[in-house]
Amino acid sequence: NKKLLNLVLALVLVGLFTSLVADNNFALPWMRMGLGAKGMAMGGTGTAYMDNITATYWNPAGLARIKRFEFAAMYTDMGLDRMHNFAALGTSFKYGYVALSWINAGVKDFDKYDVNNTSYDEFDYQDHNIALSLALGRSKFKFGITAKGYISDIDDDSQKGFGTDVGFI
Repeated sequence: NKKLLNLVLALVLVGLFTSLVADNNFALPWMRMGLGAKGMAMGGTGTAYMDNITATYWNPAGLARIKRFEFAAMYTDMGLDRMHNFAALGTSFKYGYVALSWINAGVKDFDKYDVNNTSYDEFDYQDHNIALSLALGRSKFKFGITAKGYISDIDDDSQKGFGTDVGFI
C-alpha cells in the first residue's frame, strides 16, 4: 500500500506541475466539444459520473468503475470537410483500469494560393490527441490520471505538445 500511495502522490505532483506551466486554454477548441452519447446526453456533465471508456476524456478516475474490457469509437462528419473522431480501448486489472485513447479533429481540402491569389494546390489541417489513462481504486475513493500527447499538422508544419488530466471520485 505504501508503494501505491507513493505512486499516487507522484502522479498528483506531475499533474500539478503541468497545470502550473500551462499558459492558456484557448488552443485546441475541439478538445472542449465533448464526446460519447452518455456524456453529451447528460449536458456535458460527464466529469461527475462516467462509467464507460469515454471517461478517458471526461474524468480518468471514472475508469476505475469499469470492470471489463471496453472498446469505443466515434466518427463525426460535421460537413464542410470538418471531422471529429474518437477511439479508445481499455481493460481492468487488480487495482484499477488502464486505457489508451485517440481523439482526432480537422478540416481537409483547404485551397493554397500563391502571391497572385491563384489557387494551385490543397492542404489539410489535422489535430491528434493520444492519451494513456490509469485509474486506481476499488473502494469509494478513486483516482485517475491521463498523460496526453498532442500533434497538430497544418500543411507541412507539425507541432507537438504534452498535457495531463487528474481526476478524483
